[in-house]
Amino acid sequence: MYQVCVGIDWATTEHVVCVLDGSGRRLSRFRVDHTEDGLDDLINRLGGFGDRADVAVGIERPDGLVVDRLLEAGHLVVAVKPAAIRAYASAETPSGAKSDPADAETIAEYLRLKAERLDRLRPYSPQTRALRETCRTRVRLVRRRVRATNQLETTLGVWWPGALTAFPDLDTDIAMAFLTRYPTPEAAAHLGPKRMERFLDVAGYSRYGWRRSGQEMIDLIRKAPRGVGTGQLAAACQAVVGTQVNTVAALRDAIKDL
Repeated sequence: MYQVCVGIDWATTEHVVCVLDGSGRRLSRFRVDHTEDGLDDLINRLGGFGDRADVAVGIERPDGLVVDRLLEAGHLVVAVKPAAIRAYASAETPSGAKSDPADAETIAEYLRLKAERLDRLRPYSPQTRALRETCRTRVRLVRRRVRATNQLETTLGVWWPGALTAFPDLDTDIAMAFLTRYPTPEAAAHLGPKRMERFLDVAGYSRYGWRRSGQEMIDLIRKAPRGVGTGQLAAACQAVVGTQVNTVAALRDAIKDL
């Protein structure tokens, strides 16, 4: 059993903290903002309850900035499972009453009573922390790229269907190159088989393995619906498609660089 048990009800902008002694008596309850000053305040306040190694902290997440700061300060940190806390709270308060302060106290009490069964977190090495954040950043970038590509596909389906028919896989260098060079139906209006063949060669289409001929690509474009990105809407089509292509291309480059 720990001399002091702390429960933190974590949130995006603010955290509720409850501090209990070894017998379950509440020593303090307060809130801190999820800011640099707020995290400093949290660490400083918890340091006032004794040696940090004797002040255990329970929180419903196994990682994150708050967890990192607590571990760096020397606290024993335990990641408690939200399902376990809900079950314990339900048993203690059958009415189902819920509040952030009560949640923080429930976590602290659960930590106090179940301490011997809970595994403590270990600080990550600098290399592991760097790798973890790099991987998380890449996942976020990939998700943004998928959303941006889907948006571009939707736009082309209305404004420039021929381009989408010829290059259905938009997340490729060749599709990006084509849409950068021919962002509107009118930009490709005079594109014939020979010119298409030259474009495909220059853009490195052959490295994709089997490829259609310039004539086949032109046939696909001409057989597709005309779309609305012509005439008076050509300028708008160029602006919209160009912006979305730039966004997808930037995300693809960022992922490669990372």
